[in-house]
Amino acid sequence: MERKILIIVSFALLALVGFVIARNDLTVGSLQPGSVLLYQQTYNRTGVAGQMQSQDVFYTNPLRNITRIRALDLNANGTGGFASIVSGGVGFRNVTIRLQSSAIGRGFTFFVDIYGN
Repeated sequence: MERKILIIVSFALLALVGFVIARNDLTVGSLQPGSVLLYQQTYNRTGVAGQMQSQDVFYTNPLRNITRIRALDLNANGTGGFASIVSGGVGFRNVTIRLQSSAIGRGFTFFVDIYGN
């Protein structure tokens, strides 16, 4: 009986790890005391045969420094895409984030939020 439970728990943990690994999230920086939400938006691009999809997200705030940037891949199966910081970022008052599909013919869905103080 104990062996069956151990096997079931092991498979459940492997499934959970596989689910977490499959996401292509980007998180840079951290929430700090006084950090407030500066920006949030969901970005969706549908896949087009023979094409990579990409979109640059531009954010600027002349009054607040950025403390955390997140781009969450909402396609949990790993087919969504990748996010990267092209310019600016944590410690700056601006950032450019590039969202890109994971392969030709695929789209993506990302939730982006930016915090600062």
